[in-house]
Amino acid sequence: MKLLHISDIHFGIKFLNKNQMTRKILIEESYETFDKALKFILDNDIKGLLIAGDLFDGEYRSLRAEKYLIQAFETLKHYGVKVFYCLGNHDSNTTFKNGFLRQLPSNVIIFNDENPSSYLLEDTIYIHSCGHQKKSESRNLVMDFPQYIENYYNVGLLHCSIVSTVTEEGNYLPTRLEDLQGKGYDYWALGHIHKRERVANNIYYSGSLYGLSSKETGNKGALLIDFKNNERIVKFVDLSTVNYETAVIDFEKELIENQYDLLKFIGKKIEPFDKKIMLKLILKGQTKIYNFLTQGISLNELREEVKRDDYIIDVSFDLEGLKRTINYEDYIREDNILGYMQKYLEDEDIRGKLIQKYNLDSIDDKFIKEIMNMMVGETNED
Repeated sequence: MKLLHISDIHFGIKFLNKNQMTRKILIEESYETFDKALKFILDNDIKGLLIAGDLFDGEYRSLRAEKYLIQAFETLKHYGVKVFYCLGNHDSNTTFKNGFLRQLPSNVIIFNDENPSSYLLEDTIYIHSCGHQKKSESRNLVMDFPQYIENYYNVGLLHCSIVSTVTEEGNYLPTRLEDLQGKGYDYWALGHIHKRERVANNIYYSGSLYGLSSKETGNKGALLIDFKNNERIVKFVDLSTVNYETAVIDFEKELIENQYDLLKFIGKKIEPFDKKIMLKLILKGQTKIYNFLTQGISLNELREEVKRDDYIIDVSFDLEGLKRTINYEDYIREDNILGYMQKYLEDEDIRGKLIQKYNLDSIDDKFIKEIMNMMVGETNED
């Protein structure tokens, strides 16, 4: 029997740090991603959809989102698919006061109580779960979950944070790894952590269904759990239609002389991507086009040129590690310290004495240039 484990969909998220056009695209893509999940379920004979909390981003739930989900769950009902949904901190019991939960079709089993309950799916799998009662849930409710029920597969469904003896406190239904393992379940379907992670052999975070910020890079989706012949197989299913991706460009390692070279290099960086992306470019190192990159108008022009690629929805820049190219010759004068040092170090006799005194291999023009540029760089940062 197959189950699909998803979490942290956050319907209703507004992406307020994006411009209006980008926000609209990202919201549309969230629905397309959920559509892909539904299609995968129907195409692969999956019997149960596990939603490990934060289906919604908060108390606000748009009419479109509610209508969409009711229709989606009705479709799953038509094909005999059960939906198991436990409430998380973003969609806790306190946020559901207008009856949305009561409008869902009968194939949707809501775990919204603080007391864990169990549901038997097709006389094969027990689903054990409970829900957040409020946004801040500091109780370890896992302790009240039932022990393993013999002769069945046992699955725990929970929106929680795993704490250790070092970090005992938590506000998102904290539990310890040993508490989860102590129940003996075949699989724990967890939510809350947006990064996909196999915590232990039987404990998994599916991660967010699609990227929600630039910190959530790479492919996102669901985990497919296949129970058969007393075995459990877990596979990642890529469902996201938009990825957040980060590309680092170090000007000190790449031959980039001007903005046109930079555009070509960015093009090579994004070639491997096979879906729409929100791109973050980290630019660092010394570069001749420092002034171009640090001027708002020029940077916006660069952003628009990169966005001409059909795959690129938006581009952000991190310029914190960017440095102006240093050339001591722009600062040297006959009557300043740089001029005196250059004259001093160009004297062959003086070079020879320094090499002998400090046991150097050599003092060539490259060595002198590096020393002089280091001096200019230090004074230029003041």
